[in-house]
This record gives sequence, C-alpha cells and structure tokens, in this order.
Amino acid sequence: CASGTCVGAPIVCETDACATRTCDGSAACVTRPITAGTACEDDANPCTRDECDGAGACAHPPAPAGAACPADDNECTSDACDGRGTCAHPALADGTPWSGGEFAACCGGRETQLNTRANCGGCGAACPGTRACNEVAFPDQPAHPACDCSDADRTCPGAQICNVFLNFCFCTEDTHCPADQRCVKMPLPPSANTHNYCGY
Repeated sequence: CASGTCVGAPIVCETDACATRTCDGSAACVTRPITAGTACEDDANPCTRDECDGAGACAHPPAPAGAACPADDNECTSDACDGRGTCAHPALADGTPWSGGEFAACCGGRETQLNTRANCGGCGAACPGTRACNEVAFPDQPAHPACDCSDADRTCPGAQICNVFLNFCFCTEDTHCPADQRCVKMPLPPSANTHNYCGY
C-alpha cells in the first residue's frame, strides 16, 4: 500500500497440465510439478509420448521402437516407430504375400507380381533373353510361374534346369534357386522331380 492505496500489478499464477502454481503471499508463484508420466499436450507426432517430465514441463520423448504409426499405403512395408521419434516404413522380407492376387509378393519393399519376365517366380528372377514367364499348373496343385525354355539353347535362370518335355525351368535342389528361395518339391514320385520349382 502507498498512502493508503493498493498499488502494483496483481500476480497471476497459472496452472497447466504439468504444474500447479499458487501465490506464496510474498509476490511470487510457487510451482508444484505434476507427477512424471502424466499425459500433457499432444505434439501431433505419433512416434513420441506426450507426458510430464516431473519437473513441471510437458516433454515428448520418443515412443519405443516398434510402436505402431500411420500406414504409408504400401503393403510391402511395416509401419512402426524407429525409437528416435520418427515413423519408419522398412521393407518386409522378399516373398511376403500382399493382397494383389495369386502371384503377389513383396520385392525390396515394393508390391510386385511374380508372374512377369523380370520377376518370374521370385524377386529378380528374370527370364533369359525375351523368354516368357508362364504359369505352370498340374492337376490338384496350385499354378506357379516358371520361365519358358522352348527355344534352342534352353537356358534357365541361375542353376535351374530345362524340362525339355514341358518346356519350363525347374529345380531339384535349393542351391538351384536364388539365395532367398527354396526348391518347392511337388507331391509327386521322385522320378517326377522335373516338376519342382523355385519359390518362397
């Protein structure tokens, strides 16, 4: 008071999500932090947590690696936080199916069809030259893609072998296939191993 009049600006102590503030009776605010981990203002980042730090501030530490985050509309990536506050989209393993049909598989994080010349039965399994990628089917068995080998030199991808009667490339051992594939054995007598094919 001055000359019987109250002077000076009033002190306003504002409370927020992470601290309560009250006047201490001597022209100051006393801050009392809210318990660490209490929810506070969202920073709109799906890969951070929004929580009080126990010292009166709203903090945004990274969410744990693997926490779900918004999808990128690509079925061949996963959508997960990287543990550093970023929503990441790492590629799924080659050969992982996606919803694009019978021969739909992921290749290098891309939605791919495995019945094309560039990817005939496997990611990067290109048919030599201008040869077609055909869909081979046997009774009561699902169709599978295989490179045609009906021309004179009968070359097949990698160590695969040409079935000279049915004109498609086949395998008998896993080593005939790319490193990330195996030789899928058809449920036929061993003498019919020329019907096997490389797949995931």
